[in-house]
Amino acid sequence: MVAAFAAPYQTTTTTKTTKSEKTTPTKNATDAQIATAKAAGLVWVNLATKVYYDSSSEFYGATKSGKFMNEQDAAAAGYHKAKN
Repeated sequence: MVAAFAAPYQTTTTTKTTKSEKTTPTKNATDAQIATAKAAGLVWVNLATKVYYDSSSEFYGATKSGKFMNEQDAAAAGYHKAKN
């Protein structure tokens, strides 16, 4: 009879990512740019998804492709406000 046992160093584990797990976005705007934009009341526009975020969002200044603009201009350009 042959028994097959895996050595401890050969075991693998997999992790499942759930919707409740969030990753922290990486800032693409500098702290100075974010502070200036907040003071001016600007929103952060994600150019790739056409979504804009206000200054209370964790994604403010943090999406890969984005820029600051005023909320009225963002809406007029076809961007929509984030749901979060």
